[in-house]
Amino acid sequence: MSAGRLLIIEDEAVIGMDLMNSLEHIGHEVLAVIPSGQEAIDFVDRQPVDLILMDINLNGPMRGTEAARIIYEKHHTPVVFLTAHANPETLAEAEKAYPYGYILKPFRQKELAVTIRFALNRSRAEHPATSDTSSVTTEDPITSGRLIGHPHQVVEEPLESWLGRLCPDARSETAQALKEGESISRLLPSAQDPGLWIDFTAFAYQPGASHKVTPDGEDIQSPNVVAVFREISSQDAVSAQLPDWTLNLSSETAESVLITNTSGQILSVNPCFTEKFGLSTAEALGNSYEEILGLKRHGDSGREQACKAGEDHWQARGSVTAASSQELEIVERGYVVYGLSGQIEYLVIVLQELESLKNFSGMLNYMAFHDELTGLGNRFLMDDHLALEINRASRRKSSLAMLYIDLDDFKPVNDQYGHQAGDEVLRTLGRRFRENLRDIDTCVRVGGDEFIIIAPDINGSEGALLLARRVMGWLTEPVPVMETRLQVACSIGIAMYPENARSAQTLINAADAAMYKAKGTGKMRITLSERQPPPDHRHAVA
Repeated sequence: MSAGRLLIIEDEAVIGMDLMNSLEHIGHEVLAVIPSGQEAIDFVDRQPVDLILMDINLNGPMRGTEAARIIYEKHHTPVVFLTAHANPETLAEAEKAYPYGYILKPFRQKELAVTIRFALNRSRAEHPATSDTSSVTTEDPITSGRLIGHPHQVVEEPLESWLGRLCPDARSETAQALKEGESISRLLPSAQDPGLWIDFTAFAYQPGASHKVTPDGEDIQSPNVVAVFREISSQDAVSAQLPDWTLNLSSETAESVLITNTSGQILSVNPCFTEKFGLSTAEALGNSYEEILGLKRHGDSGREQACKAGEDHWQARGSVTAASSQELEIVERGYVVYGLSGQIEYLVIVLQELESLKNFSGMLNYMAFHDELTGLGNRFLMDDHLALEINRASRRKSSLAMLYIDLDDFKPVNDQYGHQAGDEVLRTLGRRFRENLRDIDTCVRVGGDEFIIIAPDINGSEGALLLARRVMGWLTEPVPVMETRLQVACSIGIAMYPENARSAQTLINAADAAMYKAKGTGKMRITLSERQPPPDHRHAVA
């Protein structure tokens, strides 16, 4: 297998960059990520490309199918479509563009790697004169990954011959999928050796198909199959048969992960498990995880109940004993993996410490309600606190002030010194808010350079004006950034509850309008809202 120079046509930049990283990781060279069909045509006109990965819906008026057809007719550059659409109209449209592959999103990396491999080999066989061998390497992106077991083999043979490698129970389903033009990835028992499994990706194609004459003289054309496969032991099949997310979880997660049979006997554990519980892999294998960990469930349904009920997952609270002999409160999450027969083959079990879950939950809660850059609250926190403070002020018959603050000279900071300097200014201002406001005050960042302060129990509008002047003093102090001192100005609008508004949104609107009035009169201005609250009809007499 030789690597190729690939071009990605994808109008979602994040998807395109992620795809580029994946392809470069397995040895290909990605020349560019381009968002439109016309730009793709122009690029291939200027520079040779071995293979194009093309989305169908793109920026601009030209669809990916049209761009692919033009490129192939001009340069014979193979195109593989990567799309989320498989309706008959789109498929018919794609067929006219001479594609070398059609992969539906979301797809597995191995499926993509195999499709690229076959497309490159087919293109180089069909158009050897246009193939540029300067980019050929000996690295095989299929076998250079983390798959273990026997080396991969590549075969091209008649469908019947290929099916003969598989166990009889799997042949009918596999044959049907291949005849329908699917590219399939499966793990199936081997027909030749009961102790081996075949991990393969294959597709069928018509050129060079074999012929079979039936007893009544009918000539039946059978497609050929191209497959990349390896034979692995039953033990390796445990890992290979699990979904990709469980493989990543087992090797990379900071939680204890184990794979068991339906009786709870351990088949595999991850490094975190052995470290947490002081057991080597050899000591753990074959034992009941409930027994060796001293698992005590707190009345929740566990493994046995889930398996009997035919459920595909379960969750239970309990306690286990760690390597330090300390009893840990844990959450046990179990996931059921079914085999081809529809019976449960394996269980994937994740043991998470309750304390770490609480800390993680607290971190997520903080992230949900706070601005990442400044550490101040965000709009969600403002909505939550504002509703509480209005109810509290209503009960106590007290005043509540809202200060709406907008930085006047912030854009020139970004334009002249860059966004990194701008971020440093905002971080410094956020720190000043936190250090100087009262504990009962709430400050949130509601926009790039806009802030709101909710100040309860304040001495009416006079107290709010005094607070606004103090805030203006903090914000206009120079900020040391990049061996210089940057300074910003601000405009502040003030609205009072209940003098200017009696609801959260009308209070925000009144403060916002007052801020814009302050900006309209020049920099470094403070304006108190003059709005009257809407009539309160709750006590009107009918």
